[in-house]
Amino acid sequence: MYTRIVGILQECGDFTWRVVEEGS
Repeated sequence: MYTRIVGILQECGDFTWRVVEEGS
């Protein structure tokens, strides 16, 4: 359960960082 949540947060984090990098 916990590791699953962490994995989702990591995937969301990577996605948002990619958007930020492309935006700038």
